[in-house]
Amino acid sequence: MIAKSRRRSQAQRREDSQARILAAAIDLVIEKGFDRFSLQNIGKAANCSHELVNFYFGSKDGLLNALATHIIGNISEELRSVDESVDGFENFANKIRFIAGVADRNMRTFTAYMRTAGEAPFRESLSQLFRDRRRQTVDILRDSIIAGQASGDIHQHIDADRVAGVAYDFVRGHADRQQLDGGSTPDAEAMVSSFIDLLRGQLAVCERPVKAPLSAVGSKPGGRSHRRARKSLAKRGVSSP
Repeated sequence: MIAKSRRRSQAQRREDSQARILAAAIDLVIEKGFDRFSLQNIGKAANCSHELVNFYFGSKDGLLNALATHIIGNISEELRSVDESVDGFENFANKIRFIAGVADRNMRTFTAYMRTAGEAPFRESLSQLFRDRRRQTVDILRDSIIAGQASGDIHQHIDADRVAGVAYDFVRGHADRQQLDGGSTPDAEAMVSSFIDLLRGQLAVCERPVKAPLSAVGSKPGGRSHRRARKSLAKRGVSSP
């Protein structure tokens, strides 16, 4: 006896239809830009009526905002899931690498994101979404810096919010260049590495040399054996009294 397949609930059908429409909208933005971004064209690409698109999203602007929210949400969730087993400065550096490498991981999503961001200056609701996106990403980077300060791996005097903002603006500019170049290039990757090295030099606390106890250098300070011991320790990078 063949078991009957379960009928999908109305909520599942709605979710599937919205996902199909959003996928079609992404493809249309990538292939045609916003010149042909209409409910009719997207409905046709999604194999549904434009009335259904209008029912789910309300209007062209409503669909565009939903598209931006969908893309931004996916990127933000991935950023939050960056390996947390690494802490300190390297956790912060890994998040920068992750943001800078979006194009390499998913060029389709990256292209849709950049084209939607380019439309934002002409639509206030879209502009607000991208301002919120910047704030969320800066907060994630800032929290990583603060965690590094708490662990003693990043200098306490560092202004976490300001450095996080600078890091975000750098990778945003890097993303613009990737769009123009059609993806990542060795030169662009080297630039990201150089930027991280620059941050490391300013933010990361260098490992302090271990100070050897007096007993480890033998005789009284100033004696011949004491001086020989100090030279030996100095060669190994250990300071002594």
